[in-house]
Amino acid sequence: MNGLTGKTVVLVVGVHRSGTSVVTQVIHGLGAAVPDNLVPGSASENPTGFWESRDVIAAHEAFLAAIGSAWDDPVAIPAQSFRSPEAAQCRAELAAVLARDIDQAEMMVIKDPRLCQLIPLWKDLADEQGITLRVVIPVRDPGDVAASLFTRNAMPVSRGLFLWFSHLMQAIQGSDGMARLFVDYRHLMADPQGEARRLAAFLGLSDGGASCRAASCVRPEHHHHRGEGGESVPRVVGQASEWAKGLARGGTVDPVQVARFSAFLDDAVMLLGRGVANSGDDAMRRQLEITAQQSRDTAQGVVASFGLQDVTGAVEKIGRNGGGFWEVSGWVLGARMVVLMVDHKAQAIAMVNEARDDVLADHTVRSPCRPGFTVILPLRDVPPPTRSSARIFAISDRFVGEVPWLPGVDDNDLSDYTRRLTTAEAAALDLGRELAQRDTEIRRLHAVVAQLDDDRATAEALAGDQAREAAAALAAVQADNAALVQQCDRLAAELAENNRVLAQGEVERQDLERRYQTVQSEIAHLSAQCDALRRLAEHEAEGRRQAEASLGWRVARRLAPWRRLLPDPLWGRLAGGARRRRESEACRLVAESGLFDVGYYLAANPDVTTDPVRHFVLHGGAEGRNPSALFDCAACARQNDLPAGTNPLLWVLEQRLAELRAQPDVFSADYYLSHNPDVAAAGVDPLWHFLTRGIREGRSGAPDGCADSLRSVVNADMDVISIIDSLINMVRSGVDSLRPPEAFDAQWYLSTYADVRDDGANPWLHYHRHGWREGRDPNPFFDTDWYLAQYPDVRDADRNPFLHYLRYGLVEGRSGMDRRPDLAVAPSAPADRMLFILHGLGGGTEKHCRDMARGLEDDGVESWALQSDHVDRLVLRRWRTGEERTYVLARDGEWDILVNDLRMMGFRRLHLHHFIRFPACVFELPALLGLEYDVTIHDYSWFCPRVTMIGPQGRYCGLPETGEGDCGACIRDSGPHEAVDLDRGRPFSSDDWRARYLPVLRRARRVFVPDQDVKDRIALMTDLDNVVVRPHPEPVGVIPIRRSVAGDCVRVAVVGGIGPHKGFDVLLACAEAAERDGLPLTFVVVGTVCDEKRVKDVPNIELRGPYSPLDLPRLLAVADCHVAAFLSVWPETYCYTLSETLTAGLYPVAFDLGAPARRIRALGWGTLLPLGSDPTRINHALMAAAVEQDSPPRGARAGTSYASLVSDYYGEGPRP
Repeated sequence: MNGLTGKTVVLVVGVHRSGTSVVTQVIHGLGAAVPDNLVPGSASENPTGFWESRDVIAAHEAFLAAIGSAWDDPVAIPAQSFRSPEAAQCRAELAAVLARDIDQAEMMVIKDPRLCQLIPLWKDLADEQGITLRVVIPVRDPGDVAASLFTRNAMPVSRGLFLWFSHLMQAIQGSDGMARLFVDYRHLMADPQGEARRLAAFLGLSDGGASCRAASCVRPEHHHHRGEGGESVPRVVGQASEWAKGLARGGTVDPVQVARFSAFLDDAVMLLGRGVANSGDDAMRRQLEITAQQSRDTAQGVVASFGLQDVTGAVEKIGRNGGGFWEVSGWVLGARMVVLMVDHKAQAIAMVNEARDDVLADHTVRSPCRPGFTVILPLRDVPPPTRSSARIFAISDRFVGEVPWLPGVDDNDLSDYTRRLTTAEAAALDLGRELAQRDTEIRRLHAVVAQLDDDRATAEALAGDQAREAAAALAAVQADNAALVQQCDRLAAELAENNRVLAQGEVERQDLERRYQTVQSEIAHLSAQCDALRRLAEHEAEGRRQAEASLGWRVARRLAPWRRLLPDPLWGRLAGGARRRRESEACRLVAESGLFDVGYYLAANPDVTTDPVRHFVLHGGAEGRNPSALFDCAACARQNDLPAGTNPLLWVLEQRLAELRAQPDVFSADYYLSHNPDVAAAGVDPLWHFLTRGIREGRSGAPDGCADSLRSVVNADMDVISIIDSLINMVRSGVDSLRPPEAFDAQWYLSTYADVRDDGANPWLHYHRHGWREGRDPNPFFDTDWYLAQYPDVRDADRNPFLHYLRYGLVEGRSGMDRRPDLAVAPSAPADRMLFILHGLGGGTEKHCRDMARGLEDDGVESWALQSDHVDRLVLRRWRTGEERTYVLARDGEWDILVNDLRMMGFRRLHLHHFIRFPACVFELPALLGLEYDVTIHDYSWFCPRVTMIGPQGRYCGLPETGEGDCGACIRDSGPHEAVDLDRGRPFSSDDWRARYLPVLRRARRVFVPDQDVKDRIALMTDLDNVVVRPHPEPVGVIPIRRSVAGDCVRVAVVGGIGPHKGFDVLLACAEAAERDGLPLTFVVVGTVCDEKRVKDVPNIELRGPYSPLDLPRLLAVADCHVAAFLSVWPETYCYTLSETLTAGLYPVAFDLGAPARRIRALGWGTLLPLGSDPTRINHALMAAAVEQDSPPRGARAGTSYASLVSDYYGEGPRP
C-alpha cells in the first residue's frame, strides 16, 4: 500500500494543438488537482498556460529519446519498448512526481500531447501503483491542427495532417478497454458549460456550480486557425475526423473502422517508412527523392519495354503532383497503372472502371498540392514489373481506394494504344498452339472438377451430421437459457421485493428519526417542568406540615360547623392553614395539567422571581398572564365573562372536572378507589389521578369502561383539558367502547345470536368484550372474521375490529366485508335520503361531503356516497354505518344493477360534487332516477382539463382573468391533470371540454360555490344563472390573540399536502433564499410534500408528516409557529387549512389569488402578496408579519355553521 493507491489520474490525451490545454483547465476547474512546476503560458500561444508539468515532460522526452523516437514520430512504439529498463526508469520518475504533487487530492489531471504515444506506459504505472485511470480525448479539426503546427513549428501541412491522423489512432487503440470520453473542441467552444457538465458526470465529480466556474475559463479567442487548410485535408483524414467527432457525440468505437484506418497507416509507413511524416528533414527528403527516382525509372522502363513511349508524359505528370509522401506514391502508382493497362490491353478501360466502382472509399486520399487529384495506395510486397510477369499487377482484393483516370490521356489515345497492342500480340503468339494447350488443360481441369464434386458430396453428408448435432446442442442451450431466464425473473422479483422492503424501511427510519427528535425536545421540556414540580412539591409539603402543625388549623377544623357564628377576621386567622392547603392543591392542579410551561412563563414574565407556579395561581392568572402558548387567559376570561380576579385556567379545570364527574360511564370515584388500593392509600384525588396517570397506565375508571379504548384516544403529549374534552366528545359521539355506536344494530345482534338474547346480556358490551373474538358480526354489513383476516395489522394488535373500522378503516379506505349484502332486504327507506356523487381521491372534496353527511343525518336525512375508486369501479357507501357495496362496471349488466339498487333505495335528493374518474354514464343518473340535482364546484375541472388551471409556467394561467393565452397549446404542452382520462393523442381545447360539461351545470337546479371569488371567476367563463354562494360548513372558532416575536427566530406554518399547485417550488425557493440571506426563518410543514428527497437536506424546513384532521389543532400548538404561509399558485375555491390556522391564532400570509385571498381581505387581518413575488419579498413579508402583526379584529371568527343544512344550506324543508 502506498500513497497513490486508490487515487484517480485523468489523462488528457490529444494531438498537439488540439485543445488539450483548455480541456485540462476545465477539468481543474471542476475540482481535479494539477501537478506542480507547470510550464508557464506565453502571450503568442497559450496566454492562460500550457497546464503541462515540466517534470512529466522531461520523463517522457527522456524515454522517447532512449528508444529512438520523438514527439513528432508517426510510427507507433513497439510493445517490447514498454518492457525495457528505460520504460521502468520512466515509470519510477512519473510515480515520484505523482506522489509529490497529488498530496491530499483524490484526483489529478495530467496533460502532455506525448501521451498519445505513451498510454501503455501509464497503464503499467497504474497497475503497479494501484491508480485508477480515466482518459479524456479532445478532437479538433485536422486542418486547424495542421495550420496551428505550421504557425508554431513551421511543420509542412501534409506532415501535420499525417501526424494528427497517426497520433489520434494511437490514442484510440491505446485507450481501448479504459474509461474514456471524447470531447469535440468545437462543442466545447460553443457550449462550455454543457461540456463541463459532461466531464463532471464522466469523472464522478459533484457539480454544485463547479461547471459554471469551470466553463468560465473557456473563451472564444482560444479558437485559433479556425477553418484554415480545410481544402487541403485528404479524404481519408477527413473521414477519420468526422468519425472521431461522432465518438464525441456519444457514438461507439467500431473495431472494423479502427482496423481500416490502421491498415491505411501501416501501408503508408511500409511504403515510405518514417519519412511519411518527416519529409521536412533533409536526410528523409533525400531518401524520398531516391525512392521517387526509382519509381520514375521503373515506370519509364515498363512503358519503353512495351513500346508505349507516348505514355511517359502521363507518368511524368502523375509523378509531379506533389512532394514528399504524395510525390513518391504518385510515381509508384503511375508506373503500376501503366503496367496494368499494358497487361490487359483492350480490356484496360473496363477493368479500371470496375476497380473504381468496387473500391472502398475509406482509404482514398487527395493530394494537398492539387485539390481533386486522387491517387491509390499500392499493394504490399509487389515484385518489380517485368515483361514476362506483367499480369501480376492485375487488380486484387487488396486494392483499396478509387482508381483514377490517367492524367493527360484521353479516350482517342487509349483506342490507338489498344489497336497497337492487339497487333503486336497477334504477331508474337501462335494462337493455335496456345488453344491446343488450353484444351488439354481444360480436360485435366474437368477431371479435377469431377473429383472435387465427389469430395463436395462427402463433405455435404458430413456437414449434415454436424448440423444435426449442432441443432441438438442448440436446443440444449436454448433450454438452459430458458431456465436462466426464469431464474433471472425470479431474482428480479426478489430484488424488487427487497427494494420495496428497503424503501419502506427507509420511510420508517425517517419517521422514527423525526419522532426521536420530537421526544428529545419533549424530554428537555419535561425535565424543566420536573424541576419546577419538585420545588413545588417541596414547598407544598412544607406548607402542609406548617398548616397541620398550626393550632389555628386544628381549631378551625373543629369549629367549621359554627363558621357563621365567628367574625371573618378571626376565622381567617384560624383557617390560614386550610387556605394554604387549597393554594397547594391549586398549584398541583396547574403544574400537572400539562398547560403550564415553566420556561415560557419565566421568559414572558421576567419580573417573576418566586416560584412560577405559585405566582401564576395567586396572581398571574388573574392578571391575564398566560401559563403557556397553549392557553390564553385573557381570551378565556373574555369568552366566559369571568369576574375580575378569577384565574381562568383554574376555572376551566374546575368546570371540566365537574363535567367529567357527571359522566358515570367514564369515571366513578368509588369504583376507582375500590379497584386501585394504591390510589386510595396515597390519599390523592382519584379523578385527578385517573386523568394524569391512570388512563395511560391502562386503569379503568368505571365498571363498563374499557381501558384500551380510553388509552387509544389519549396521546402522550395531551394536557388535562384536552384529555377531558376527548373523553366527553367520545361519550357524546357514541363511537367508543362504553356506549354502542350508531352502526351497531342491537336488535339484529339479539335476533341473530339467541344465546346472547336468552342470557339477557347487553348486546354491545357482549360484542365488545366477547362477540368479536367469537367471530360474531355487529350488523349485517360488517364481517368480523373477514376484516381480521383481510387486515392482519388489526388482528395482531388484538383490537375490536368494528371500532377500528369506524375510527380508522373508513378514513383509510378499508372495506368492512367481502360479500355484497342484498340491499333489497335492508331496512325500509327513511323519510328522506341523499346521494352524494364524488371521486375517491380524498382531500377537501371528501371532507366537505363527510361534514355535509353528518349535518344532514342530524336533520333526519340519511346520506350515502357513490365514489369512484377507479374509472371502472364504483363504491356505494354510508360513512356513518360503514355499509358499502362495490360495482365493477367492466362486468356485463353491472351498471343496470347499480341503477336498480339506487331506485330500490328510494333516494329523494341527488348532489353531484365531482365527476373525475367517473364514466360518462354517471350524468345519466338524474334522469334514470327521476331526480333533480344540485352541483358543488370544488375546483375548475368543469371548465378546464388542467383542473387547477396551472399552465406550463407552473402557476395560474390567468386566462379567465385576462383573456390572454392559448388553452389548446397549454393542454398540448402540459397535458391534462393526472386524474383526468383524456385522449392525449388528438387535439383538444377548453372549448371542447366546456361543451361537454357545461350542459350538466346548466341542467342543475343550483350550482353551489363556496366563495364569491369562485362565482366571479366562473362569470368570466360562462353565463350560468343558477350559481349560489354557500360557504362550506365548518366549526366556528374565535381567532385568539397570539404574541408577536422579537424576530430572532420566526417559525412559519405550511399546512396540508404541499404539491406543485400548492406552491412546493415556492416553498423550496423561499427556504433557500432565507438560508442564503441569513434570515431566521424556519418553515414547519404540518403535512406532506410531493418530493421528500428535495426537502430532506434543507436545514430550515421541518417536515412533520401526515396528520388526522382531529389532531391538527394540537399539532399546530406543538409546532409553536408565529405565522402561516399559503403558497398556492392556483385560485383555490375555499381552503380548510386557512380556517384551522386562523382558529390557532396564526397570522396568514398568502398570494392575492382565489378564495383564500378574498377571505383574508374580508377578515381584515393578514398580508396578501402579488402572485409571482420573488422569494426574498415573500420572506421579508413573513418576517414583518411575525414581528409587527396586529391583533385580529375583536370578536373575529373563522368558519361557518348552519343550524339546519336542509333549511339553511339547501333552502328548503324536509320532503314528504
